[in-house]
Amino acid sequence: MGLHPAPLVVAMLVLAAACVGFVPLNWPPARMFMGDVGSGFLGFVIGVFALATIVSGTLSVWTWILLSGTFLTDATVTLLRRLSRGENIRQAHRSHAYQWLARKWQSHRRVTLCYIAVNVAWLLPLAWLSVRWHHLGPIFSACGILRLVAAAVISGAGKA
Repeated sequence: MGLHPAPLVVAMLVLAAACVGFVPLNWPPARMFMGDVGSGFLGFVIGVFALATIVSGTLSVWTWILLSGTFLTDATVTLLRRLSRGENIRQAHRSHAYQWLARKWQSHRRVTLCYIAVNVAWLLPLAWLSVRWHHLGPIFSACGILRLVAAAVISGAGKA
């Protein structure tokens, strides 16, 4: 028995609306910060949505890799670089690409706008292509993610 897409779409739209409503409060300089608990919950719910759409055949894993590409690459590159130095990965740090760029550019707003631009202008079109020509999903995903990995390394993700 497959999951009917209509309730899933409604749930995804409700979450999107809640996030849009929260943006003015969290926009740099933030008046209210989501924190690890809020972002962890949001990541979990998006993961459930991803799994549900993959299992139902609505979207592919390649589409979800692209849609979450900036976050996946920043977190993965940071984690791998920290592991390679033998750091305790459970210890707090400030070595994500986002954090390095915010210090370098002296602006969370600029970095946030840059992330939005990458997501809208680069990853979203590739995700759409991966839906349109699903058999080419791995190629679109590789094209999108490899550039992001290079950008994360250049930006300092995981740098000591």
